[in-house]
Amino acid sequence: MRAVQRCRLPLTVNPLDGALPSCQVWQLGFSKPDSWKGAQTLNGLLSSEKRREAATAYVFILPFFLGMIVFYLIPILTAFANSFTEWAGYTNPVFTGLTNYKALFADEALHREIWNTLRYILMSLPVTILIALVFAQLLNSNIRGKGIYRVLYYLPCITMSAVVVLIWRQLLNGRFGLVSVTAKSIFGSCPAFLSDPKYCIYSLVMMSVWSSLGYDIIFLLAGLQSIPEVYSEACRVDGGNAATCFFRIKLPLITPTLFYLLVTGIISGFNQYDYSYMLSSLAGSSLSAESPIYDALRTVVTGIYNSGFVFHEMGYACTKSVVLFCMILIVTVFQFVFQKRWVNY
Repeated sequence: MRAVQRCRLPLTVNPLDGALPSCQVWQLGFSKPDSWKGAQTLNGLLSSEKRREAATAYVFILPFFLGMIVFYLIPILTAFANSFTEWAGYTNPVFTGLTNYKALFADEALHREIWNTLRYILMSLPVTILIALVFAQLLNSNIRGKGIYRVLYYLPCITMSAVVVLIWRQLLNGRFGLVSVTAKSIFGSCPAFLSDPKYCIYSLVMMSVWSSLGYDIIFLLAGLQSIPEVYSEACRVDGGNAATCFFRIKLPLITPTLFYLLVTGIISGFNQYDYSYMLSSLAGSSLSAESPIYDALRTVVTGIYNSGFVFHEMGYACTKSVVLFCMILIVTVFQFVFQKRWVNY
C-alpha cells in the first residue's frame, strides 16, 4: 500500500484489476510488459539516430563557425584592442589609452570621409531601390522575355569591381564617352564626372546604382510574386485601378523586403571602398598625397586603408574601424527599433 501511496492513488484501488498504468504497476513489484520493453528499445534507437544526425549537422557547419571565429570574431577583437595602442603594423604595439580616440575629433580628413560616405549612401540607396522597384513591377507583369531581362539586369552584380570601373570610365570620358556625348547633344554641355571634384561623387553613385540594381530587383520581384493574386482581384472588383492596387496593397506587403534592402544597403554603403579607390587611382590621384579628386572620393574605408597601409598607423586605423563599427551598429539598431512603424509582417 505504501507503493500505491507513492503513486498518489486512493487506497481503495486494486492494483490487480488492470486499471493502473504500467509505471505504477511495476512500482508494486510487477514486471514490465514486453511491449513496453520494445517501446523503450525503439526510443533508444531513435534518440541515438537523432544524436548521429545532430553530430553530422555540426560537422557540416563547423567550417562556417571556424571561418566566422578566425576571419571575423578574432579580427574584430584584435582591432578593438589595437585601437588603444600606437602600432605601425610591424612593431610591437604600445598602449596609449584614449589618445587615438581623442585624435578623431580633430581629424578633418575623417570628418570629410564620414561626410562623403553619408552623401554617397543618401544619393545611391534611394535611387537604387526606387529604380529596382519600377523594374521589378514591370518584370512581374505579363511581358515576353522576362527570363532574358532578369539575366541582363543581374549581370552587373556578378561583374568584378575593376571591370565596372573601367566600363564607366569609358562611358563618362569627357571626349568620347557615351554619357558625355549624349549629354552634350541634348543639353549642350556635360559635367566632367571624372576630373571635376564637384561631380566625382556622382560618378561613384552611378556605378553603385548600376552594379547593385539587379540584386534589388531579384528580391523585390520575389516579394511581389509572393503576394496572392486574390488581393489584386479584390482591389479591381472594388473599383481600384493599377496604381491603387500597387500603392495600397502590393507596396505595404513588400515592406519587409524593402526593410531588408534598406538595412543591407546602408551597411554596404558604409563599407564602400573599391569604386572609390579605383576611381581616384585611375584619375591619377595619389593616396599618399592629398589631391582634390581623392578628397572628393575618399570614404571611411579608404581612410582606414590610407591610415593603416600608406602611413603605417595601424593603431589609428583600428580606431577608425571601431568608429565605423559603432556607426553601422547604431544605424542598424535605429532601423530595427523604428521598423515597427512602417513594416507590415
